[in-house]
Amino acid sequence: MNRIIRGRVASLAVLDRLIELSDEIARAESAVCLATSRTAQPTKQYLIYDALPADVRAWLHQLPIDMQTSVSVLWPAMHSGLSMTFQAFVDIYDDLWYPGSDDVWVRPLAGAWLLELDHEEIVRFFGPASS
Repeated sequence: MNRIIRGRVASLAVLDRLIELSDEIARAESAVCLATSRTAQPTKQYLIYDALPADVRAWLHQLPIDMQTSVSVLWPAMHSGLSMTFQAFVDIYDDLWYPGSDDVWVRPLAGAWLLELDHEEIVRFFGPASS
């Protein structure tokens, strides 16, 4: 795992629920995410520049995603990734994503949606409008 990401998650209470993805898997997953973000239109979008973390969590909770879904959380620029539940991601997204410098992509281990948190503080959801 990239040392920057390792430093971010080292002190988190959910560390025992995170699984590191190999660099090869992270690269492959990132390629799928990149293709989706370049070719599809987002179903939902949220500008979070002035949003409080609780507001972002509320927005993430309203997405048509089961909170127990296993997801890959990817940092494409660092070729790193972790596996966790979507609920764990929602709980700690602000420890994992640094606006202004990071792009973070979240996708299910099985499924066809994509959640993109970009460095310009826009969250985009590519997937069904409802569950």
